[in-house]
Amino acid sequence: MNGNSRSPSLREQFGRKSECWEKRTEPIFRFWTGDEQCFGFPFFSLFWSACLPGPKTVSLHFPLGTVPVRGPKALDFYDGFCANKSTLLKADGKDVVDVKFIPKEEDEAAEAAG
Repeated sequence: MNGNSRSPSLREQFGRKSECWEKRTEPIFRFWTGDEQCFGFPFFSLFWSACLPGPKTVSLHFPLGTVPVRGPKALDFYDGFCANKSTLLKADGKDVVDVKFIPKEEDEAAEAAG
């Protein structure tokens, strides 16, 4: 065996269409809170969610905290969110009355208190 032989490149081994050559970005869900702060989380980081039809509230639980969405159209937003179609949310005071971000520490403290 010759010591000058080279190994084939990844492109030579797998071709141009290989998964290792494709760039992908996961969809980001962005939302504005009532105090004009903007946050963004990747859709795939959602831990769990809850839909509360009585108070017309959707609760989205991410690793860093909870995003409650309240208003008459919160359930419509939730349908779009579950279909990865709702990527930007801001309360308009009418259809979506309120959007908040509750950091995980505050959420856990509230649960422990009662």
